[in-house]
Amino acid sequence: MGHDPIAAVQGERDGRIAPTGVGFIGSRAEVRDMTLLERAGTAAGLVVVAGLVAAGLWGVLDGVLGGGYLAATVAAGSVVAGLVFSLFVLGARSDRWLENPYW
Repeated sequence: MGHDPIAAVQGERDGRIAPTGVGFIGSRAEVRDMTLLERAGTAAGLVVVAGLVAAGLWGVLDGVLGGGYLAATVAAGSVVAGLVFSLFVLGARSDRWLENPYW
């Protein structure tokens, strides 16, 4: 039998556990404590992500503030933000966006 996501969500709403065993937000799936190895892996991942963010910020700030590209960076960011916002508005005004059964 195939996976039926609608039945899985309805099972969650009815108080039954999802038939696939997938833990949805708010599901009553079994919760277990993380092992020491899992905690170490999570901590290492957070350190790597923080390091990448710090290196990226350092590079952007050094390039923008040190190179005199502040006006061009702000202009490009404004154009991108405007385009993303316009796509958001177009999608929000659409009549079909709630017709999808997965929403």
